[in-house]
Amino acid sequence: MPKDMKDVVVLLPGVMGSVLQQNGNDIWNISFEALWKLTCEADSGCSLFEELTLHEDDLERDYLDDGIRATGLIQDARLIPGFFKVDGYSYIRTQLSKNFNIIPGKVDEDKKAANFFEFPYDWRRDNRVAARLLKKLIDQKLPRWQKIHPDSKVILIAHSMGGIVARYYLE
Repeated sequence: MPKDMKDVVVLLPGVMGSVLQQNGNDIWNISFEALWKLTCEADSGCSLFEELTLHEDDLERDYLDDGIRATGLIQDARLIPGFFKVDGYSYIRTQLSKNFNIIPGKVDEDKKAANFFEFPYDWRRDNRVAARLLKKLIDQKLPRWQKIHPDSKVILIAHSMGGIVARYYLE
């Protein structure tokens, strides 16, 4: 039987672990849409990597004007069943759900109290920008959860570069 989770848990992916979309379309993901775009652009001479390249990063701004936003975490994908698999972050969410009573929330949703958040960030940018956005998320979500569980804290589960973002947040 799952145990009650009284704290807020935030999952931070590693470098390239966040889905990036531009104008609502995947440009970085393990999805048919993103893979198709990569294949078609390779044939046309236009490179997805050129589209993802940052020429300047303004540390004072939360979001840039290139229309690219981090919208979720890379999930598991079986590109060739039984042969080729990409491990995303679904496993961690599944294990947390099996072992703890968690209430998943969305980073950009302000409607309900929740205690589990997947924190996508634009991994092309300076980690200090992601840390500032993480602070805004925690400053918004933790007080709402503390109305239900007054002694709750934040647990950060970070993979790779997500650990660096978490370190900047803690500093």
